[in-house]
Amino acid sequence: KIGYDVALWFMFHNVRLPTQYAESVRHWASSSAVQSATLNEAALQAISPVAGYEITDPKTAIAETMILGLRLLEGIDLDWFQERHNTSVVEAYGQEIEELVSLDLLVMDDRRLKLTSRGLLLSNQVFVRFVG
Repeated sequence: KIGYDVALWFMFHNVRLPTQYAESVRHWASSSAVQSATLNEAALQAISPVAGYEITDPKTAIAETMILGLRLLEGIDLDWFQERHNTSVVEAYGQEIEELVSLDLLVMDDRRLKLTSRGLLLSNQVFVRFVG
């Protein structure tokens, strides 16, 4: 079981067209929303470049951190992961990591978890282990 301190995780998506985005940024930068220090639903709606958002649960946020972090050549900083999610990668995915290490798809040391050379070639097979 994973313990969480964070109740909500936000994922944002921006407007699709670059011209719309540029105009939205100009409008937002000149608005009073920039002066607001509170990030709440009203503030989110006032940020024009944000076309929408979804609220995800901590389990989904952890899975996305794993997938996005492992896409980087340097992998995931274990201390950063612990700080961000209030759990370690081993607590969250110990069995999966152990299996992927034994298959020479992941390597983990005291500081980082990352894909091996073989893991880079088969990364989608690694990522699927962290989803649902």
